[in-house]
Amino acid sequence: MAARGTADAMTATAMDREAVLVAMTVRDTIAKVTVSLAALVNLLREALADMPIPRRAPNPENNTEV
Repeated sequence: MAARGTADAMTATAMDREAVLVAMTVRDTIAKVTVSLAALVNLLREALADMPIPRRAPNPENNTEV
């Protein structure tokens, strides 16, 4: 009985280690994706900052000035 309890504890420890490794991998992947998205947002922000803002020409039919 004691040997089985020890084996169960060792299995649980191995499973805990695996769970920790999986959690660390997921955390690292999320961190990498977050950094990549932040870099993409910065690139888009820079690209859009240089673009002129288009203005619509006034419509003479809607001109209410006298």
